[in-house]
Amino acid sequence: MNTYELTGVALDWAVTSIEEPSALKYGVEDWLDKRQHETRDGFFVHRYSTVWAQGGEIIEREQMCVQPSLNEDAWFAATDEDYFAYGNTPLVAVMRCYVA
Repeated sequence: MNTYELTGVALDWAVTSIEEPSALKYGVEDWLDKRQHETRDGFFVHRYSTVWAQGGEIIEREQMCVQPSLNEDAWFAATDEDYFAYGNTPLVAVMRCYVA
C-alpha cells in the first residue's frame, strides 16, 4: 500500500514501527491481536492517527505544520525537509507525512 493511502490500523502500525522498532517483533497480526486486548495484559498500542495526545507529541517534536487544504474536506501536513501529505483529518495527514 502507498504511504499516502494509509489509514486506520495500517497507518498506526507504520508510525509505531518508526517510534518503537522493538514492536516489530510482534508482526502485524500479533500487534492487531494485542491491540484488542491491550488493557488486559498491559500491552499498550498507540493510536497516533486518532488520538491527539499521542499524535500531537510527534507534531510538536518534529515541528510539523498542519493546516486546512485548499482541497475540499482535506488537511495538509508538511515538514521543513520538503515532505508533505494530505488526509481527511489533521492527524491522518501528519502521520502520513511522518511515515513518508
